[in-house]
Amino acid sequence: MNSQQKITSLTSPIFLVGTVKSATTITSKCLGEHPNVVYPRLAHFELSPEWCELAEIDISVPITQKSNCSPLNADDATDNICQKVHQGFTKIFLEEGGNKDSRFLNKSPHLWNKLPFVQKIFPDANLIITSRDIQNTVASTKRLFIDVEKTFAIKHYLPPEPKQCWSCIFPTSSPIKDPARTFPGGDVSVLAEYWLRVYKTIEETANNFPLIFPFQYRNFIKNPHSVLNEMYQAIKLPTVVHSLPQKIDKSRSDRWRDSLTEQEKKNLKAFIEEHYNDIKLLKYADTTISV
Repeated sequence: MNSQQKITSLTSPIFLVGTVKSATTITSKCLGEHPNVVYPRLAHFELSPEWCELAEIDISVPITQKSNCSPLNADDATDNICQKVHQGFTKIFLEEGGNKDSRFLNKSPHLWNKLPFVQKIFPDANLIITSRDIQNTVASTKRLFIDVEKTFAIKHYLPPEPKQCWSCIFPTSSPIKDPARTFPGGDVSVLAEYWLRVYKTIEETANNFPLIFPFQYRNFIKNPHSVLNEMYQAIKLPTVVHSLPQKIDKSRSDRWRDSLTEQEKKNLKAFIEEHYNDIKLLKYADTTISV
């Protein structure tokens, strides 16, 4: 009997969350280079369709064709759902080459409002929280939603309820509810509102995870190998030296001004001034604010 056949469930899986454009992809790619980490490459890289099917939930991304991405609590994770997700993810883990010495990684910027649900299913999971500062995240998210509309003809709407994630507006969807909360074309202060709600919700709901590591992109681009080693030690992975999966763009943290109009900069500044104390109290996010 080989080491794969002995595995019936995942041990200390790693979940990576944050806002969209918070460096979840580069962080997960770096983790995927670690010899003891299994990062799905055959399945969908965020496992959104698998989450929807196995856990019977909605994650609103183009590939799932779901329109909503609502919050979930621990009570939503029934025994049947826990069993189905465990079995399904273990199957993916083994198909991707996992063994008794490796850990399963799932990165998703769509699980931030479902952390009690995830933790109920995987009580021993480790949590990595990626972040970029609010100004750069807002600018990058604005560009992302422009690209998504060009590629998929899909807009994004942020419901006003404080723990809701983005809803996809497909060409066949109902008329737009609120243009200011719909992108491309919406008010950038709504993008800032999204950034703040993500990290406030994470801090309110992540405490039951046995291990949490905040990963700030700003620190990573300054000294990537040092930050990676710190992360590996924190989540109890052997320290290894490996090449980076892609070139690090150090200018990425200085381009936000070029992506926003003067009016958008004013709107973003007003939001930051209004919510300055809430932003600075966050412990898992990059709270840097550029003058």
